[in-house]
Amino acid sequence: MIERIVVGAEGSPGGRRAIEWAAELARGHGARLIIVHAFQPLDHLPELTPGADFATLEERALVDIREDWCRPCADAEVPFEAIVREGEPARVLLDVAEAEAADVIVVGSRRLGSVKRLVLGSTSSKVVHESTRPVLVVPAPTA
Repeated sequence: MIERIVVGAEGSPGGRRAIEWAAELARGHGARLIIVHAFQPLDHLPELTPGADFATLEERALVDIREDWCRPCADAEVPFEAIVREGEPARVLLDVAEAEAADVIVVGSRRLGSVKRLVLGSTSSKVVHESTRPVLVVPAPTA
């Protein structure tokens, strides 16, 4: 039985598709959906303006997640919780999944090129290899 689903949210087409899949899975099982975004402050340096700080950017990210990225949840009439945590994406997802006793983790695939995947690794690959819970990797849309 699936009661709790943790899904990674990061705004890419693969990430958005993962949320869509997780919303449908949650609806089909009557499960609780926890949408998690790993906030990495250095990724947001270009957004800093005078008077803004990283806390403001983190709050803005949470609003974006709830109002934009989570739209498939509202469309599927699935109750959800959105969480923003600072840290490396795979570690954040694994920690939240553990804390929430998730039955499954859903992540999107970003279709990194082989060089980028080799140098950067991929969040989905790290989650699959480090998780003690089932992981569903949703491929990015092809076009």
